[in-house]
Amino acid sequence: MTRNIWTRLRVHDWYSLVCSFDPEVPSRRRDIPARTELPQERLKVKVRGFLLAVKDEPDNDLHVQMGETSAFNQDQLVVEMPPGAEFCNARTELVNLMREDGARSFRRHIFNDPPQVDVTGYVFLDASHMTARRSDFCTQSGGRGIRGDVPTSPVRGIWEIHPVMRIDRVRR
Repeated sequence: MTRNIWTRLRVHDWYSLVCSFDPEVPSRRRDIPARTELPQERLKVKVRGFLLAVKDEPDNDLHVQMGETSAFNQDQLVVEMPPGAEFCNARTELVNLMREDGARSFRRHIFNDPPQVDVTGYVFLDASHMTARRSDFCTQSGGRGIRGDVPTSPVRGIWEIHPVMRIDRVRR
C-alpha cells in the first residue's frame, strides 16, 4: 500500500487539504470502516505550527493542540501520539518541550511560550467524534479540546494527525 507525503504544510494548509476530503467521506459513523483505513488516511503529512496545549487521555494517547501562531485563541488542530516504542521519540520530544515550558503536570498543560514545531504523521478521521447528520468534518470540534480561557473549544475539525511519528523543534 503506497502512502503519499505532503510536506511543508502550515496549519491553514492543513485545513485546505482536509476540508477537500469531507465530500468523499461517508456522513454516518457506521459507514466508516473500523478495520481498514480510509484512502485519505494513507496520506503522511508534515505540518508546521505551534504547540499550544497537551492532555494525557485515559488510553494514554497524548492529545496535543496545535495552531498557526503562538496565540491560544485561534483554530487548533489535534495531533495525537499513542504509547508504544515506535512513538517514543515523538513523545519524549513533546515531554522535553513541556519541561522547558515549566510544565508541572504531564496530564494537562497549556504552553506559556508555545514552541514552533514540525509534526509528522498520518491523516486520521476521528470518527468517534462525528456528530449525527453533519458531514463538515473539517469544522466541527467533536466536543473536545482544552479551552483555556476561551468560551468554546478552539479545536476545529475531527481530522487529526494520528499517529504522530515525529516532532521536530523549529529553531527561531
